[in-house]
Amino acid sequence: MKKKVFGRKLSRSRPTREALFASLAQALIQNGKIETTRAKAKAVVPSVEKMVTLARKGGVSARRNVLSQLDNSRRETDILFSSVAKAFLNKNSGFTRIISLPRRKGDNAEMV
Repeated sequence: MKKKVFGRKLSRSRPTREALFASLAQALIQNGKIETTRAKAKAVVPSVEKMVTLARKGGVSARRNVLSQLDNSRRETDILFSSVAKAFLNKNSGFTRIISLPRRKGDNAEMV
């Protein structure tokens, strides 16, 4: 029985996994889209959704919280608070979308 177990490990240690999620979120905010495996995308979407919700609320504490999740990347935080938050003012949720792509040639992994 797996009680109180949540999140995805992705065969990585905790610091490595946190760095991976931060870099994926930074790339998504900076470029507007990323191409990655389905497992990584499903793992990073909830944190990105929460960051966009915080950016919509605004405020100093929200900005600090987003900065900590993005490894103190100021450029991506400014992009998130200035342009991305304004684009989703009328929307309450569903800021990201996972779109299936052809499988990766080398290992046949599901790409999105």
